[in-house]
Order: sequence, then structure tokens, then C-alpha cells
Amino acid sequence: MTSKGANSSFFSDFVARLTTDSIAVLRQSFILSADMAHGTHPNYAAHHDPNHRIYLNKGVVLKFNQNMRYAGTTDSHAIIEDLASRIDVPLQVFSSRNESPCGSTIGPFMSSLTGAEAADVGVAQFAMHSCREVCGVLDILHYHKFMAGFYEQLKHVRII
Repeated sequence: MTSKGANSSFFSDFVARLTTDSIAVLRQSFILSADMAHGTHPNYAAHHDPNHRIYLNKGVVLKFNQNMRYAGTTDSHAIIEDLASRIDVPLQVFSSRNESPCGSTIGPFMSSLTGAEAADVGVAQFAMHSCREVCGVLDILHYHKFMAGFYEQLKHVRII
């Protein structure tokens, strides 16, 4: 951990300098942790939860982990699902198998430090962290449309 890293007070301190009521601002905010997501590789399908297969070119991935390795609550996931439906972007839900460890993102840190709602989303890909990562072209288009819709439509969503 460092004084400026994801698990520091840097972001909260930054917001506090911008406004006189940073707590209210953060409580009305939504953190979208945008990263990549593990696609279900056909050669290694047994490593994935059969109820949560993630396919390339089938839409944006909303990530969930029982151990909170990804950001998200039932409220934030409902907001993302509603948004994707509203802007007509296909959405897939990723959940790793219980016995399979997974990485994490800055989403959980940011949400816990700020109290803001958060969700982890990504583009499905094969061979994450390898020299030959592969993702679907259609997913890039879905991701772009989703991100544009997020910034345009989120103002119409009431953050609880």
C-alpha cells in the first residue's frame, strides 16, 4: 500500500478539495470499474462455472465474486442491468467458481473507501495477461456504446 495507491485516501481527499460536501457527492456517485473479463475458453471450459459462461462478441461483462474481489452489490448490479437494457447493449454476468481464485480490480477498494455504489464491468477476452490476448471486435463496439450510455443515462438513475 502507498499514500497514492488504490487503497489510499487520495481519491476521497481529492473530492473533498473540490466540494464543501464531499460525503454527499460521493453518496450520489457511481464508480464504474472498467477492466477486462475472462472469457470461457473452449479448451478450458471446465475451469468456468457452467451457469456463467462468458462468450466473445456477446456483450459487456458484469463481474461478480462471492468474496468481493469485484465491486458490486445487488443495487449496483440492478442499475447496470437496467442501463444495459435501456440502451440495448447485451450483458453477460461473470462469476468465478468458488474453488477458483481470481484477481481483483480497484473497484472494491474505491467503493469501500468512498461509500459510493460501484460495479465491475469488462470486455470478454481469452488468455488474459498473456502476450496473445484476444477479444471480440463486436464487444469493443458494445463496450463503447455501454460507456457512452452510462455517462448519458446514469443521471436518470437514483443512487440509493
